[in-house]
Amino acid sequence: KIGMPPTRRKPDKQTKKQKEKEPATTNSVLSTTDSKVDSTESYADKLRREGIVATYALNSKAIHRNVRDISVTNLTVTFHGTPIIEEADLFLNYGNRYGYIGRNGCGKSTFMKVIAARCFPIPDGIDIFHLSEEIEATDMTAKEAVMSVDVERAKLEAEAEELNEIVSGQEGSESAEEAMERLTQVYERLEQLDAATAETRASKILAGLGFTKEKQNKKTREFSGGWRMRIALARALFIQPTLLLLDEPTNHLDMDAVVWLEDYLSKWDKILFMVSHSQDFMNNVCTHIVHHTKKKLVYYSGNYDQFVKTREEKEEEAEKRYKAEQDQIKHMKDYVAKFGQGNAKMARQAQSKEKTLEKMLRGGLTEKVEHEKALDFKFPDPPKLAPPVLQCNDITFGYPGCEVLYSGVDFGVDLDSRVALVGPNGAGKSTLLKLMTGELLPVTGSVRPHAHLRISKFTQHFLDVLDLSLSPLDYFLALWADLTREEGRKFLGRFGISGSVQTQVMGQLSDGQKSRVVLAKMAKECPHLLFLDEPTNHLDMESIDSLAKAINSFSGGMVLVSHDMRLISQVAREIWLCDKRTVTKYVGEISDFKIQLRRQMQKDNLIEGDSSLKDSSVKEITLVPLAPKKAYSAAAPGGAQIVNNIVVAAAPKVMTEDEKIMQARLELSELAIAKQRARQAKAAATTSETPPPPPGIGQQPVEENEDGAEDGNAAKAEEKALAKAKRKAEKEAIQLQEKREEEERVRRREEKLKEQEEALKLKEQKRIEYEEFLVQKAAKEAKKKAEEEAEAALQAEAAAKRRAEREERKKEKMLQKQAAQEAARLAAEQAVLSDLWTQDQQLRFESALLTFTSDLVKRERWVKVAAAVGGKSVNQCLARYKYIKQFVKEKIHIELSNV
Repeated sequence: KIGMPPTRRKPDKQTKKQKEKEPATTNSVLSTTDSKVDSTESYADKLRREGIVATYALNSKAIHRNVRDISVTNLTVTFHGTPIIEEADLFLNYGNRYGYIGRNGCGKSTFMKVIAARCFPIPDGIDIFHLSEEIEATDMTAKEAVMSVDVERAKLEAEAEELNEIVSGQEGSESAEEAMERLTQVYERLEQLDAATAETRASKILAGLGFTKEKQNKKTREFSGGWRMRIALARALFIQPTLLLLDEPTNHLDMDAVVWLEDYLSKWDKILFMVSHSQDFMNNVCTHIVHHTKKKLVYYSGNYDQFVKTREEKEEEAEKRYKAEQDQIKHMKDYVAKFGQGNAKMARQAQSKEKTLEKMLRGGLTEKVEHEKALDFKFPDPPKLAPPVLQCNDITFGYPGCEVLYSGVDFGVDLDSRVALVGPNGAGKSTLLKLMTGELLPVTGSVRPHAHLRISKFTQHFLDVLDLSLSPLDYFLALWADLTREEGRKFLGRFGISGSVQTQVMGQLSDGQKSRVVLAKMAKECPHLLFLDEPTNHLDMESIDSLAKAINSFSGGMVLVSHDMRLISQVAREIWLCDKRTVTKYVGEISDFKIQLRRQMQKDNLIEGDSSLKDSSVKEITLVPLAPKKAYSAAAPGGAQIVNNIVVAAAPKVMTEDEKIMQARLELSELAIAKQRARQAKAAATTSETPPPPPGIGQQPVEENEDGAEDGNAAKAEEKALAKAKRKAEKEAIQLQEKREEEERVRRREEKLKEQEEALKLKEQKRIEYEEFLVQKAAKEAKKKAEEEAEAALQAEAAAKRRAEREERKKEKMLQKQAAQEAARLAAEQAVLSDLWTQDQQLRFESALLTFTSDLVKRERWVKVAAAVGGKSVNQCLARYKYIKQFVKEKIHIELSNV
């Protein structure tokens, strides 16, 4: 390994003339931050000063300038000594579009800076553009700012003008020939850059990103930060670099611009390496996925959905292989432990298995699959509030000196609301949230929140609510003094802020980790309504899925502003469109809304598509007005309600079938309880009656039976019967016990047979599963081999095509060069023929040629020849010499041909 290469390379040895004629280089780091870096300090030096260092394995072979692929092995990137990438390989092939994904805080943005700074070998022919910040606010218009980024085109055009002057001013000279050759190269490059249509391309890109013709001619200082970020994105697309680095390109874009950008990047034919949180966007743009996990870079073919499927299949296969290896190792160890000290034959077998085990361990075992820890965002359920929770009546609003954003808008939000606000940038989505929270007051109309309503809001500028000088844990303890340190750690841990991140200064955290801190703060506030303004701008895929799950389990209301269509499809029940000074409800799903946007763009010729979709039959977006929430002043008896001082009877409730069954059961249980209580009351009344008096004096006693013998016989018979019944009962008990014991024996025997059968079935099932595993493995290997062969064939075909194109260009260039040389020769010959020499000058010229031989320095020799001739310049003497020499050569050739 070697360290980061020096950023100021030693220049190659070349003459001053070669330096002046050298074309404008395209291997510099083009970035929106370049103007802020000191001219004496390179981008790599700046990263090193910030604690970012890259090391890599040095390749002994030199990298050719025209190579268009990037290949770096054993790459390690550290941030203040902590590795974020360790012993990884980077492969970026020309023509592929890579989606770069990973958990928040793994170092994706830092790694993109390392690539942009060329901290490892990248071919000189690959120009890079890294979009990292918005463009500076200047007096240039948006269109001029986009066109000014093409530094190479401007330099080439200036160089072409200089070369044309040289060719016309020094016609026939050696300098003119060299200038003509260089001019041909410059025109070839300008044709590649399509310089003639630069303004048209810039306008088309800006229009796709939402700039009208008026906005394209506005000065950049008149735009907000979000719009200047769009201009920076337009500059990146306009320059068409070989390697385009985009970090969250859909941030600050509305849904229309996202759809256009998705279509534009899906046709990118160079190298695209981007970080994005939008699954739908990556599915339609990316051809490959680079997964940053465990400080490694893992490559997958296909879009994001294919990456998820392939990753699950690989993990499942690895788990099966790991389990099979561990079972085999356990079996071998048990065998060695059991028979290692036995007879000679068993001991040899045990030693053989022990050697096999050692060989397996040396060859390497399958690592245990460790799934990434799932995030568990959760918003606590708020106490219930009677509707309407938040009511907006006849709202009209506009900023001072600007057009009205909303006029006469009526709507309401309750605890069961799940609303997604969509619409173009500048329509007032964030402004509507501020009106609902009370940050802004409407010009007319009113906003009526519930007296006990609590609202928690996530804004696009969420960093404003954080104290970046504190750690997340200290920040929480400062906000809630009664919160213990342990409770704060647990609460932050739910949102993925765990371990050392809790005590790290928030200024050093990634934007995704800061977003999680803000979401944790919102959850701690226990709001009734969640207002989320672009919450997914910096969250990774896992965090977005966890956020959607938390919103769906939240019992309060939610209003969402987002361009992430996947999140909207997961959490929104209603889609409200903010446009044309009002708010309307869209009828349909967010996927239908996207399709209609795409069709409208095709109709407006902003994107290419099926021509049948551009006609007037394209359906308009279906919108309906919002139904405002009615305010109830009081409650009337019997479930009725009072609206505008009029009692409105409650509508009869329609019972479902389950409710009817439950009501019947309740009635039966109440009836049974009533009967039981009646029986208990009757029994109590019976026992409370007075018993009959005992026989008194003077009453006759009951006459006794005088036949004692008869009573004795009856007693004996009864005793015999009891004894007989007892013996019979004992006998039956014994028989019953024997029957039970026999049944138990039969049951045990059947269970044993069943266990044996199940063991055989299980063994057979394992054998079948293993065979299926082998078959699947063979099929996957065959499929993989076929895909590799197909990809190799495609690459070979593409390489052959590129070679043919290069040969064709070379041939055309050669023809042009020959034509230019012939034209220069004819021009030089004409100049010589038009140059009149006297006989005396000719004689002195021939004498000087014989006197001053070629042993002298070329320049010195011809200076002396011109001085000897007199009245003629060095160039005239040299041109005449060349003409005479060529004339003599042709004459000799003609004479030899005649012979």
